[in-house]
Amino acid sequence: MKLLLVIPYDNLYKYATGYTKLLGYEPLTLSVLAALVPTEYNIDIQIVDEGMERGRYNDHYDIVGISTVTSASKRAYELAAYFKAQGSHVAMGGHHITLMPEEAKEHADTIFIGRSEKTWPKFFHDFIKNTPQKVYIQENDTDELCLPLPRRDLVKRSNYLRQPVIISNCGCKNKCNFCSISKFWNGCSPKRPIADVIEEIKSLNTKEFIFLDPNQYSDKEYSKELYTEIAKLNIKWGGLTTHNITDDKEMLNLMVKSGCSGVFIGFETLEEGNLSDMNKTSNTIQKYKETIQILHDYHLPITGSFMVGLDHDTKASLLALPEKIHELKIDIMRYGIVTPVPNTGFYHKLVQEGRILTKDWSLYDSMHCVFQPRHMTPRELEDIFLKIWKESYTFKNIFRRLNYTPNLKILKFLTGIGFKIYVHQLNKLYKTEGKSSE
Repeated sequence: MKLLLVIPYDNLYKYATGYTKLLGYEPLTLSVLAALVPTEYNIDIQIVDEGMERGRYNDHYDIVGISTVTSASKRAYELAAYFKAQGSHVAMGGHHITLMPEEAKEHADTIFIGRSEKTWPKFFHDFIKNTPQKVYIQENDTDELCLPLPRRDLVKRSNYLRQPVIISNCGCKNKCNFCSISKFWNGCSPKRPIADVIEEIKSLNTKEFIFLDPNQYSDKEYSKELYTEIAKLNIKWGGLTTHNITDDKEMLNLMVKSGCSGVFIGFETLEEGNLSDMNKTSNTIQKYKETIQILHDYHLPITGSFMVGLDHDTKASLLALPEKIHELKIDIMRYGIVTPVPNTGFYHKLVQEGRILTKDWSLYDSMHCVFQPRHMTPRELEDIFLKIWKESYTFKNIFRRLNYTPNLKILKFLTGIGFKIYVHQLNKLYKTEGKSSE
């Protein structure tokens, strides 16, 4: 029996660019799903990440599993139609499928709603008996997440950053109204046993890795225990956190002692009204500068993400954003056009206000404006989006930021180059669509 597992591409992530090669980390979804396949059936498994490679779909597959986010769902449905026509049983899961199950059922033979560490193996047992279900639902009935070691042997590691990725805590207890993670996990924060996480780290035989946990500050006691154990391994890692990490000095010290060498923080906005609108209660704009200084005192470089197009954003405030971020001394910045992911609170708000302009999910990629902004046109927002990316990643500004912290200067420079390539790709995409002003 043959199984194909696929992550479909979206607008920008298609068959690897210089940007993805410099900044793309290995996704865990498919390698974990591969590890959950019952071994007794001796299934031949192939993995394809279309963001990094072109799929050569010449074989016949008994089962095709497709995991998709909203921006890649159009391609996912194309693949589903193709493989169903070839006689394959198509199973679909991921954030978009969980958020839009009725839509997904029209395209797949089987869909998975929510987490799937129990339902995915059950599907194979049912399939062997010729009784696969149309829908598998796993409730978030426990905060314990028991997962096998990912099948990394099936992944082309050369496609990605050399640092492998690990996840210990999948959810986030924050309830930001724009966030698909919060909606997917329903506010739960399922965690792996710490012994399992340590075992996986040891199995990687590396001194550097990336934590993909959405918010390790979400369960402080768990994270403190995890950091205490990781500190014994003499390794380095980077990962996501929230800006209020500096409120708990014990946790911050344990995080640094465990080998943390850099953090990614969703600052999201510099406008107070936007934070209130999005229910981002963990952020306090007045404390951003203090937080950044504390993290820099620990020699931790900071990647900060910002959303543009929120209701309190104006053309003037967005055009001033890059310089304000420089004044805060954030080492690396990322921007995304705020996107109303289907069935999130933000999406429903815009639907009620009649501001959704398209339901072409391929445009829901944080690079396109799919709704009517409050203080500008969609085209104006996209033009400003491109301008602030360009300003942030001139060579002058890349070098300007290298001295904010004394360590990891080469990595920060290469990351800056990666984002400079991203800006080029974004500009090329806009030109293709007739949106670039150049």
